[in-house]
Amino acid sequence: IVITIIIGIGMALYFSYLNYNPIRKIADRLTRYSNSEFESKYNDELEIINNVLTTILSKDASMEYLLDKYVPSVRANFLMRLLNGDFLSKQEAYEIGNFVDISISEGPFAVMVFDIDDYEDFVKLNSVITQNVYRFSICNVAEELCKNLGNNGYAVEVSGNRVAMIVNFKEENANYTEQMSEVGNSIAKFFVEHFEFSLTVGIGRVYEDIMDISKSYIEAQTAIEYKIVKGKNAVIIFDD
Repeated sequence: IVITIIIGIGMALYFSYLNYNPIRKIADRLTRYSNSEFESKYNDELEIINNVLTTILSKDASMEYLLDKYVPSVRANFLMRLLNGDFLSKQEAYEIGNFVDISISEGPFAVMVFDIDDYEDFVKLNSVITQNVYRFSICNVAEELCKNLGNNGYAVEVSGNRVAMIVNFKEENANYTEQMSEVGNSIAKFFVEHFEFSLTVGIGRVYEDIMDISKSYIEAQTAIEYKIVKGKNAVIIFDD
């Protein structure tokens, strides 16, 4: 009985050491890479691990909150860089797009520009907050109409009187210009009927390469200038 007890105690100590040693190593490593005060405050390694991990997770939650807070700004900056042709490679554009939850496929692409007519009157008649709400509404309505046609649209405010939308077509061999014209006519009709201002829509050419989005953007802006001839509240296609 005595021998059995001694062997039992020895085995208990041996297995306790085997189980304790990895936990102690984890606790030491965590305290080394965090605040060292944890080790002096808590004697129980499991308590050290629990408190260090709680602190780390709390910091991660704070970082996630800050990230969510600034994602819209990063998203807008990403779209502006695409429109201005600031990316040096397609890979860079795709990686940042995935980061801001914009899943851009291989193409084709085109750009639509929505220009607020009589902008000076628009500014006089509406407060700054109302102007921002209207521009935000243009972005949302344009993206929703684009989605209804089975495509992805990513809209961003490019200036006080203009909103641009990058259209990423999903359907191959479709009449892309006709689809954009449909979106342009629908949004122009929507705002002139429901709000006290109208829009002129410029449509750039369709390109297969994401690096050519900036070309379509320039063309869409050029098309807008022809409203002097075509008139306001119109949809103007660059090719026309």
